[in-house]
Amino acid sequence: MIDARYNCKRYVAEFSELSEELLAKYDLSSFDLASFQSEFGESDASNPMFDCYQINVSAQ
Repeated sequence: MIDARYNCKRYVAEFSELSEELLAKYDLSSFDLASFQSEFGESDASNPMFDCYQINVSAQ
């Protein structure tokens, strides 16, 4: 998906922990900046989240 506000692609990239090789790239079909900021603990509401953020597997 193309983020209309920032005119950029939003996706999740998956890398190998051993080799750091790119394993997959998942295009997001939608993106709610406020929800992502909350989920990743980003306290600056003006941060468009262009940096890399680690996604951890959690047991639920």
